[in-house]
Amino acid sequence: MKLFKIIFLLIIISFSSATSFQELSLEDMLERSQIAFFGKVSAIESIEKQAEPWTKVSFEILKPFFGLDGKTEISLLFYGGNINNKNTLVSLMPRFSLDENILILAYKNEYYSPIVGFRQGLWREQALGLIDETNRTLSLDKDSKLILDGEGASTTDLLSAFEKAFEAKK
Repeated sequence: MKLFKIIFLLIIISFSSATSFQELSLEDMLERSQIAFFGKVSAIESIEKQAEPWTKVSFEILKPFFGLDGKTEISLLFYGGNINNKNTLVSLMPRFSLDENILILAYKNEYYSPIVGFRQGLWREQALGLIDETNRTLSLDKDSKLILDGEGASTTDLLSAFEKAFEAKK
């Protein structure tokens, strides 16, 4: 019976440590974001911070929207990485590739993931447009307003819509 309780406790602990986050509307993401830009991944490196592995992702800013104060480059830290041959992976943490174009809504403060909604405020440029981590296509409605899931739109049109959305925050 005691062994059963220990196994049960270990199962509960493993479920409670899983990555979870509240699903946000696009309006919530825009409101919460403190940094917003469209950029290109320029560097990725694992660093050690307070004896923990982190991944530093640097971006060349192609189109700033909010909170960048004239910067042309920015680096964001994500928990996890490979330090001293020890690899730490975080479930559902965004992973990046050099030279990919990405639209990001982020926080200024340090969190395990600086992306608004853990990974919800991130879209990757693909042939069909800007796609989020759950394969939803960022789109425009009939009034050219941003929506989370739809038929898609050109990157240029989407970036213009984001620019308009952030004009109210400035």
